[in-house]
Amino acid sequence: MIRSVIIAVICTISCMSAAAQQPGPITTEKKGLAIQYFQNGQRLDRKEIRTVLSGYTGSADELKKSSRNSGIGLGLLGGGCLVIGASSLISTLNDLETLNSGSLDVSGANTGPFLIGCGMALAGIPFLLKGNAQFVRSINLYNSHSSAGIASGPSLTIAITPVTAGIKIIF
Repeated sequence: MIRSVIIAVICTISCMSAAAQQPGPITTEKKGLAIQYFQNGQRLDRKEIRTVLSGYTGSADELKKSSRNSGIGLGLLGGGCLVIGASSLISTLNDLETLNSGSLDVSGANTGPFLIGCGMALAGIPFLLKGNAQFVRSINLYNSHSSAGIASGPSLTIAITPVTAGIKIIF
């Protein structure tokens, strides 16, 4: 009985390194204007990257900051474009109405909303750039933690107390 337990423990320890799932680093490939992310030869989308990075505290925090800054930047950029478009549409409709009435004076364009929209769009760009930098930093933190966290081999801890006995296997 003892001999079979010892053989089972030895077989388990020797097979642990083969069964261990060690994720590789996240690599990037630029294809055209887009950047694609790969891990262990498989392409990752945004959702998969989020789940991979969520296990590491430093990279998860940077990813949250990146998402927040990118959201603010996209909101400002999109809102600015909407204000510019609405201002241009209203100005064009007013000019058409003036021309249809027989007057050729179309110089009464309101530039205030147009300039506000341009300001909003320009204010969103630094947030987008900061969010992108934080996203790259979160991937770099993951890569540094994942390569440092790879164990050199499996470990086995046997604890024996007067009441119980236990085995802790880490791989």
